[in-house]
Amino acid sequence: MYRSFYRSLSRALVCALACACAFACLLPTVSAAPLDAAVIDYEAGLVGILQNDSRYGAAGTEFNASDVAQTNNVYPAQRLSLRLRFRARHEIRATYAPLDLTTRATLPKDVDFNGVQFKAGEVIDFRYLFDGTRLTYLYHLHRTDRLIFAVGGLFQLRNANVAISTANGERHAEESDIGPVGALSIMARYQRPNGLYGQLDAAGFSTFGVPNGLVGAVWDIALTLGVPVARGTELTFRLRYYGGGADVPSADLKNWAQLAFATIGLRLDLPTLLP
Repeated sequence: MYRSFYRSLSRALVCALACACAFACLLPTVSAAPLDAAVIDYEAGLVGILQNDSRYGAAGTEFNASDVAQTNNVYPAQRLSLRLRFRARHEIRATYAPLDLTTRATLPKDVDFNGVQFKAGEVIDFRYLFDGTRLTYLYHLHRTDRLIFAVGGLFQLRNANVAISTANGERHAEESDIGPVGALSIMARYQRPNGLYGQLDAAGFSTFGVPNGLVGAVWDIALTLGVPVARGTELTFRLRYYGGGADVPSADLKNWAQLAFATIGLRLDLPTLLP
């Protein structure tokens, strides 16, 4: 479990370096378009698997989170964002959200995974990787010292890998996918005069079975309590619900998941921190 977290942490550090480089590259641009905020937002905490229903292959067996012991524990989780706001009302966010979980379970039933057979009573290792790299644009429709309301959209590139291996290494089956996801996005924030604030971030989209019977959806809803601790520095306490998935008949696969996160984070406003 923690090995996966450290792998994710190393990827997050690489992403942080990339964000810093991107910020440096953007400095000439923002000098022409005044930058109001450049915030690095890092959060870490725990995630619980509420649902994870899967089926892979034309004759695949549907199995769920409890079948592969994902509901037995909570797991480390993290997320990293770079947020730029310019010309008062325009905001761009670059987000990296890694998720890489491996559990060991004794299968309660026979499972066919992409044509590979795993028998009831076998001890298996189940990997569920779902990394998201996301770019979001928000336009601040209403902005005052107390209240902000913004709308926009996001584009996410998902990197997914689901795999079952017998504990003795005799058999292995997996499904990998890299693909784009789009969604609508809103943000609402209320701030007290002392800097304490509450914020809602929500994004979502559904295909409603269009096109070709493809059913897919994504929902990402977060509630944040922000507490200022120093100049340009805030602690965040965040609850997040992330859900969605797809049923793709043409690819003989199905995966629907719901996850709940509780994290503590740190937000740094870079221009404010600079002398």
